[in-house]
This record gives sequence, structure tokens and C-alpha cells, in this order.
Amino acid sequence: MKRGAVLLVAAIGVGVAWAGDADDGWVQYADKDAVVSYSKALEGSKVLAMRGVSTVDVPIARLMGVYLDTKRSTDWVDLLVQLDEHPVAGTDDAIERQIYDMPWPVADREFVFKRTVTWEPERKTVTIRYTSIDDPRYPVTDTYVRATDYGSFWRFTAQPGGTTRVEAVAMVDPEGSLPAWLFNSVQKSWPRESIEGLLKEAAKTDVVPLAKVADW
Repeated sequence: MKRGAVLLVAAIGVGVAWAGDADDGWVQYADKDAVVSYSKALEGSKVLAMRGVSTVDVPIARLMGVYLDTKRSTDWVDLLVQLDEHPVAGTDDAIERQIYDMPWPVADREFVFKRTVTWEPERKTVTIRYTSIDDPRYPVTDTYVRATDYGSFWRFTAQPGGTTRVEAVAMVDPEGSLPAWLFNSVQKSWPRESIEGLLKEAAKTDVVPLAKVADW
């Protein structure tokens, strides 16, 4: 089964502050298969943000060769069935539309967001962040529930010996009428399964490592 859905993770109310980059407030609830999983209870919300951290024996160039190749995304991101990408000229950023085929009776979800890539050569770190936006190419329709992303991100940091520290944080409001307890229950496995899905894809023989970070 494909893994890694950035979906059904956490709802946010108006005025609730998200602090995904900070360690404060994260509570560890699992340490399995070399992935440490955390959740965070946020003021004003009954649901949890999710975070996974792992150091993996895969070079950063290979992981980035998978992650930034969006043609591969439907092969490893759980429930993702369509991804449309519009690069932002002169940058590594893009506008993305993602559609998730949810199991019945849950309505299918749609995200429209800006993907921002930040390169930090001095730290040997790449951060890919997602923030929902409005885009006239993708008006809201009755076909999908338009979900909202408040700053989910993946962060990759090259480590000695060709290993990579991977951090995945999900901060989305799936919208609709799903109860908070279901969000929390379903997403307990999200951090580990997301990272494992990426690693399985990175093990494929046709992966082309990203030259930009090959010497990190």
C-alpha cells in the first residue's frame, strides 16, 4: 500500500498558532522501525499535529531525487491519485494541486497550495514547505472537499557517512465533518508510514540522485 498521505492530520481554528519548526510542545508516543513519532495538542483545537523524525541510511541526493520528482508522488504518497504542478518561474517553487481518493464513505479531498523549497548549503539542509493558496485555475467545486494546509513540511539534512536526518511534519485541516477522534486515531501511524514510503521508493533502481546536493 502506498504511504505518506498529508491528509486527515490536524484541524486548526482561526487564531491558533502553529509552531512546526519548534520542539516545544511535541510529545513522543512511538519509537518504531527507527522513526520517532510525536504529536502536539494545540490550543483551540481538539485534534493533533503529527511529526516524525528519523536518521536513515540513504544519501540526501537520492531522497531528494525521489521527493522532488513529482511524477513519482502517486507511487508512494498514500491515497494520492493526481498531482498537477505549475513551476514558479526562476525558482524551485511550484503551485500544486493534489487529489486524494478517500475510502468510502469519506469524501475525496483536494489541496491547492504553494510548495516552497529552501536550500541551506551551510547546514546541508533542504526544507519543502506547503501552504494553501487560492488559484483561479482551481476554483472550489462540489466534486472534492477543499482541504487546507497551514505549513506542513519535510526537512532533509545530510549527516556524516552518507546518512540523512528526515523530519516530516503535517499541519492540515481536512475540512468536512470528520470527528476529531478519527483524525487522531488514523494519523498515529502517519509519521512512520510516510517516511517508510519514501524510503521504499528511494530503493528503486531507476531513481536519479539530485546532483545539486550530491556533494553534501
